[in-house]
Amino acid sequence: MSRREALRKPSLLTGLKPGEKVTLAGREGDLVVERPKLERLTPEELERCVQELTKDWPVTDALELLDRR
Repeated sequence: MSRREALRKPSLLTGLKPGEKVTLAGREGDLVVERPKLERLTPEELERCVQELTKDWPVTDALELLDRR
């Protein structure tokens, strides 16, 4: 596939599946377009990320917030 074809039909590149690569030929040299594979987090890693993001947040009582209505 050439770079010109990729510019005229960008759906060819957006339709790549995770892990697929396409080489685009051009005058200046070849260009490799790759869609990286998605990394799946384990439940422990996900919980660690949530705890790290929320460590500076104040403690909130959800039931108290609901009772205010």
